[in-house]
Amino acid sequence: ISANAFERVKYQLQREWRNAPESSLTRQAQRALGEALLTPQWSSRELLAASQRLQIHHLEDFRQRFLEKLYVDAMAVGNLSEDQAEQQAGLIRGKLRPRLNRDAISELTPLQAKAGASVLRPDSTRDESLVLRYLQGNDTSLRHQAAVNVLAQWLETSFYQRLRTEEQLGYIVNAGYSPLLEAPGLAMIVQSPDTPSATIAERMDAFLQEADERLEALDDEALAPYRQAVFERLTQRDTRLEALANRHWQATALKEVEFNRREQRAERALDISAEELRKVWSTLRKRQLDIRFDPDDAKSDIRAFRETLTPFSR
Repeated sequence: ISANAFERVKYQLQREWRNAPESSLTRQAQRALGEALLTPQWSSRELLAASQRLQIHHLEDFRQRFLEKLYVDAMAVGNLSEDQAEQQAGLIRGKLRPRLNRDAISELTPLQAKAGASVLRPDSTRDESLVLRYLQGNDTSLRHQAAVNVLAQWLETSFYQRLRTEEQLGYIVNAGYSPLLEAPGLAMIVQSPDTPSATIAERMDAFLQEADERLEALDDEALAPYRQAVFERLTQRDTRLEALANRHWQATALKEVEFNRREQRAERALDISAEELRKVWSTLRKRQLDIRFDPDDAKSDIRAFRETLTPFSR
């Protein structure tokens, strides 16, 4: 590790962390959601503070300790035979000599949102307002994931139609299925240059109350197109090798590695009834986390909030 390379990379990372409050507000909100409901996590401000003390000898020492206690997870995707993949894996093992197994590695763990409604505010300097509302499920089963997926499909168009087209609340308006690892959830976001977050939140409340009423009247026949849309999207073939590799790589992060979980979820989506959807919707409505922002807001202590939460039940 040369001194010049160390200083160059350190400078680039510090600039990225220092400028994080100026980045896209939507990206900041999504990052804040991840910091709140996934552990372990470190904010840009925490990483920047830690880097101020970092010297080249710290990195050299860490590199040595890292290589001495190494776990290697590898995956082959594409035009490789099983023998070729095994050969490549053998070369990696021989060069790196990993000594740990998977059980020795700390897992990234989803956390259970608090019952009721919570609000957090990100560390941002943007001159606009935003609400990212996250409704969290309570079950990691494939059937529950499929049901939340269908709910998101059912809400997606009407959410945009109401808040963007009719009420013109913001220029970024969308709703969709948004899992955190295997913990299912539904995210709705509105970003506006001139509408305060409190107003946006009020309009989201009104939309959700109307959704309660619409869902009560929903029957299986009316639900069928949304189930089919989820099925078709989940069974759509990956057109790029990179997309296929990324999807399979994400599957390796779960305790039980199954590369066909998306297809299993698609099959279950076709079998979700309107009555089952109402039950799942009731659970989603019980755990709500808002990431809200207005110019000059004081940032929340997201780390302190995260430390009050418990791991998501699997």
